[in-house]
Amino acid sequence: MDLAALTNAITDIMIDVDYSDLETLKLKKGSFTPMEVFTNTINDDSFNKIIGRKSKIVPGGSASNVARDAAAFKLETAL
Repeated sequence: MDLAALTNAITDIMIDVDYSDLETLKLKKGSFTPMEVFTNTINDDSFNKIIGRKSKIVPGGSASNVARDAAAFKLETAL
């Protein structure tokens, strides 16, 4: 094995959105918005409409990102 990544149980929820969704949510592509800022600026109806779409739960956080990226370079990884 080339890389073993240790992490806690952080997960990300992935939902496909388009530019109009980002505009509705007042988000910029490629940016990070802390959840407490996001929840104070969002219209609940808009958010519920988008969050109700098909989603995928994936490991999140730095360790899983490093393991995923290392695997893309054909390294043997474990999470």
